[in-house]
Amino acid sequence: MSFIALFLGKASRITNVVDESNLKMGEYFKLVAKKFDLSIPPRVSLSEIKRKVEEKEITEMMASFFYESRRIKNSRLKKELKFKFKFPTVESTLKKIN
Repeated sequence: MSFIALFLGKASRITNVVDESNLKMGEYFKLVAKKFDLSIPPRVSLSEIKRKVEEKEITEMMASFFYESRRIKNSRLKKELKFKFKFPTVESTLKKIN
């Protein structure tokens, strides 16, 4: 991919490489857990995460993963680099795993 970006990408630009899924983190974990017959992790609110940090149940670093989670667009990947997904979504990827 980085090789293609050298020739098709515009100079001094960053291209995010993410699939077509539009999942929140909890939905992602739920899909993966179901696929591998694992228990579905409990949903936790941001206020509960803050409480868990205060009570030292989780670290600040672990909490920052949830606080800073963002949805990222892949429009440059598709438009500028003409990227075509073999597995466009988490669901399509999980279906291919035996």
